[in-house]
Amino acid sequence: MKNYLIEHTDENMRLDFQNKIDVYDLDKELAHFQWNPEALILDAGCGNGNVIEKLLSLGMKSIHGVDFSEERIKQAQARFNSQKEVHLFKRSLENTDFASNTYDIIICRYIYEHIPNPVNIIKELNRILKPGGLIYIINFDDIFFNFYTKDDSLNQDLKKLKSKLPQDFEIARKIPQFLKQNGFQDIAWDAETFFFKGERLKLEMENNRMRLEQGKGHLSKYFPDENKYLDFSRAYLNEMQDDCNVMAATKYLIKARKTG
Repeated sequence: MKNYLIEHTDENMRLDFQNKIDVYDLDKELAHFQWNPEALILDAGCGNGNVIEKLLSLGMKSIHGVDFSEERIKQAQARFNSQKEVHLFKRSLENTDFASNTYDIIICRYIYEHIPNPVNIIKELNRILKPGGLIYIINFDDIFFNFYTKDDSLNQDLKKLKSKLPQDFEIARKIPQFLKQNGFQDIAWDAETFFFKGERLKLEMENNRMRLEQGKGHLSKYFPDENKYLDFSRAYLNEMQDDCNVMAATKYLIKARKTG
């Protein structure tokens, strides 16, 4: 785990904007799971602290956040600098250095598309979760890439980019089986497919504009040169303006219990 796909100081603003789009409704996501105010909770891949802020509003009394991005941890620290209920750590999710059997609940939201080796992280989260503890995972399949357009060249560029990136953008559908194979039981999942149309499409266009702009430093490496990446970005956003081009993504809400 070396880099976010989008490791940019302005990513904080994009994440706040994204939370205003109904597809990414954090309140609905958290309402899908059971919460205990007395539980010690870990937000694994906490980013700038959006999930932590919502959990505090739900009355949670003890929340730890961990993220490998120094920039994200700084943003979260600025957000919660006077909150005694919150403790933040800059660490890799593959090796958190927390004691075994520490947490009652671990939540992971939108992290697995950043991770080349998801099973390693599932094993580590299993280690630090208490026996009988709960893990909650929220993740998309094919966000950004599940987009068919009339531009054949763009379609091919999307396929090539997806194949070159080390992350798995169809990871969410695989997580229940990974949990089963790595010491979890009582595994349950729900999924909902979202189609981007009308106002939702307009908002996602702005979200993707920011994704492409802020991700340029990393994503442009997979193109012959920066100009080719900029051409790709322009073509992508242009095709989003055609409401006959279908864009969709499937969100998975997954929960499981650690054996023991």
